[in-house]
Amino acid sequence: MASGFDSAEAQEGQDMEFPGFSQESFRFLAELTENNNREWFAENEARYEELILDPFRALVRELAPRLAKISPAMGLHTDPEDHISTIERGERVPPGTPPYKTSVYCFFWDERYPRLSDGTLYVGLSVEGVAIGFSLYDVPDPQAKLKRVFLPRLRHHVRHLDEFIKGTYLRRGFDFHRYARAAGRLGMKEVDAFPELASEWENTLGWVVKRHIHTESSRLTPGSFVSEVMESFEKLYPLYVFACHPDEDWQKSLPLPPGVVIETPRPVPSPMMIREQREAKRRREEAIRKKAEAEALAEKKRIRAEKLAAEKKAKAEALAAEKKRIREEKRAEAARKKAEAKKAAAEKKAEARRIAAEKRKVEAERKKAAAKKKAEAKKKAAEKKKAAALKKKLAAQKKKAAAKKKAAALKKKQAAAKKKAAALKKKLAAKKKKAAAKKKAPAKKKPARKAVKKKAAKKKTTTRKKTSTKKKAAKKGAPKKKAKAKKATGKKTAAKKKSTRKAAPKRAAKKKTTTRKKASAKKKTAKKKSTKKKASAKRKK
Repeated sequence: MASGFDSAEAQEGQDMEFPGFSQESFRFLAELTENNNREWFAENEARYEELILDPFRALVRELAPRLAKISPAMGLHTDPEDHISTIERGERVPPGTPPYKTSVYCFFWDERYPRLSDGTLYVGLSVEGVAIGFSLYDVPDPQAKLKRVFLPRLRHHVRHLDEFIKGTYLRRGFDFHRYARAAGRLGMKEVDAFPELASEWENTLGWVVKRHIHTESSRLTPGSFVSEVMESFEKLYPLYVFACHPDEDWQKSLPLPPGVVIETPRPVPSPMMIREQREAKRRREEAIRKKAEAEALAEKKRIRAEKLAAEKKAKAEALAAEKKRIREEKRAEAARKKAEAKKAAAEKKAEARRIAAEKRKVEAERKKAAAKKKAEAKKKAAEKKKAAALKKKLAAQKKKAAAKKKAAALKKKQAAAKKKAAALKKKLAAKKKKAAAKKKAPAKKKPARKAVKKKAAKKKTTTRKKTSTKKKAAKKGAPKKKAKAKKATGKKTAAKKKSTRKAAPKRAAKKKTTTRKKASAKKKTAKKKSTKKKASAKRKK
C-alpha cells in the first residue's frame, strides 16, 4: 500500500527535527541491561537524555501532525513527555526486580480516554531493535476498551477479525501476541494459539500486533524511519477502530486506505455451497455443543474437586488448628520451664555473686593485713638497717680514731727514737772529740812498745764498748718491738672481733674461730720475724 506521507524530502531526512536512533542508543540499553542499578544510571543519566529521550521527543513532534490527518484525536497531547514511557519502574515491584526497564516506548491514543484503558499505536526501542505496532490491554477501569468494546464486538465478528488479522497483518510482516492470566493476581503469560472462537478470547488480558526493525537496518535513517512508522500506523489504524471505536456505526466512521477491507464480499451461494455451509455450521454447532458439554462436565468436576478440596482443606485446617493448639501448649510449657530455669539460674548466679563478693571481701582484708604486716616488716628492716649502718659508721669512726691515735703514737715514738739517736750521735761525737783532744795533747815519753800496747788496748776497749752499746741497744729494742707487734696484732684481732659481732650476730661463733686462726697466724709470723731478728743480731755479734 502506498503511503500518503512518504515524500522524497522526508525520506532523505531534510528539514526534519528527528535525528534518528543511532547505534549508541542501542549500546546504551545493552549497557543498562548489564548494569541495571541506580549508581550506574546516575552516572549515565546525561547519555539517557541525549540518546533516548531527545530522539523520542523529536519523533513525537514529527509524528503528531501526520497522525492528526488520520484521526485528529490521536495527535499531540499537550506535551511530548506525556507520550513517552518512564524508564524507572514503580515502587510496587517484586523484590529483586531491577530498578530500570530496558525498553522505552512512545504511544498515540484517543485523547478523550485514559491511555491505559484505550488501544495504542506505539513505537518501542529495545536492545534488539525498534518495534512498531498496536496494543490493547485489560485494566481495572469502567472505560477499558477490551471489555467494553472489543469482546462484545468480537462475538459477532470473530470470523472477520480472524480473516482480517491473518490476511492483512500476519502475511505482511506483522506478528500477533496474546496474553492470558497466569499464576498471581497481576501475572500474565503468552498464549501461542490464535483463537478461532469468541469464547476463547474471554480469558484475554491483552494482545499485540507489531512489526520489528533490526538495529542494523537501513530503515532507521531519520526520513525512512518516519515514513516506515506512518505506513505501519496507516495499516494498523483500522484494527484500532475495530477494537476500540465505541460507536455502533464504526464501519462507516472507519477511513479505510485503498485496498483495505474488513468484511470480504460474499459470492452468491450455490446449492452445494449451501449444503457445505450447513454441514460446516452443523459441525461447528456440534463442536460447540461438545465443547459446552465438556465445559459443563469439567465445571462439575471442578465443583466436585473444589468441594473435596474444601472438605480436605477444612479437615487439614482442623488438624492444623489442633496441632497448633498442642504446639502452643508445648511452647507455653517450654516457656514456663524456661522461665523457671532462668529464675533458678538467676538466683544461683546471685548466690554465686554474693559468695564471690564475700570471698573478695575476705581476700581484700587478708591482703590488707598482709600488706600492713609487710609494711611493718619493711619498716623494721629499714630501722634495723639504719641502726646497723649507724653502728658501722661508729665502728668506722672508732677505727679511724684508733688508727689516728696509733699513727700519732708511732710518730711520737719515731720522734723519740730520732731524738735518742741524735743524743747518741752527739755523745759519740763528744767522745770522738775528747779522744781527738787527748791525742793532740803532749803525752809523756814512754817506751815505744808500751805506747803501742796502750794504743792497741785503747782501740780494743773502744771497739768493745761500741759493740756492747750496740748489743745493749739491740737487746733493749727487741722486747719492745715484740710487745708492739703483739699489741698491734691484739688490737687488730679485737677490732675484727668487734666488727664481726656488729655485722652478723648469728655467725659470731664462726667468725671468732676465723679471727682466732688469723691471730694465731699473725702470732706465728711475729714469732718468725722475732727469731729472724734474733738470728741476724747474733750474726752481727
